[in-house]
Amino acid sequence: MWHNVAYLVDDEHRLRAYRALERRVGLDPKAIAAASNEDLLSIAKLGGPIADKRVQKLKACAELALALGGGDLGQLLSEPTAKARRQLERFPSIGAIGAEQILLFCDAWPVLALEAHGLRVLLRLGYGVESDDYASAYRSAQRAAASEMAEQCTGLQRAYMLLRLHGLNVCKRSAPHCGECAIASMCPSAGKVVEIAAAPATALAATTAKPAAKPARKNSATKPARAKAK
Repeated sequence: MWHNVAYLVDDEHRLRAYRALERRVGLDPKAIAAASNEDLLSIAKLGGPIADKRVQKLKACAELALALGGGDLGQLLSEPTAKARRQLERFPSIGAIGAEQILLFCDAWPVLALEAHGLRVLLRLGYGVESDDYASAYRSAQRAAASEMAEQCTGLQRAYMLLRLHGLNVCKRSAPHCGECAIASMCPSAGKVVEIAAAPATALAATTAKPAAKPARKNSATKPARAKAK
């Protein structure tokens, strides 16, 4: 619901739409499935453009949740990771990357999940290979950096949040604030405006490409040393 209640808005507006859904309809799949399109549309409009399409996605999410677990998806957490991931990927706007994020923050899979801002930070630091294909760039950076991260959910959750916040506030896409960056001295991209390929319009859904056979690193000679996230 968090992914589909809003689109192309900041966290504040997404949270506003999510709270409106929680307050006016409820988060129970049965309640969402039974809600009128008009009620859901008024909520979806709080979360940005293509509100009508997001109403359809909210309905689809509720119906799939009911079909998979009677509305309780918690049972997926006891399934093998591969099976749980496949089931989550079936939900609108989730895909492989969204499934990784959900399983990580449910303490079900210690994986280096990323979103667009965190991915940009890693690529500029020299982890992975930039690509016009979002999924390819994602897998490349993920595999290149994973060995330097703690293999437990708490540390990887912290890494996700720190990378995301750094990308949002400092390492911006078109005008990074390198002068304010605490790790600029270790960054091969510091002082340069490095345009990283944007996430596709369906950023989470369009990430089903298989991982690259070999992880590669850009500017490996100047890659900064990184402490493991704890």
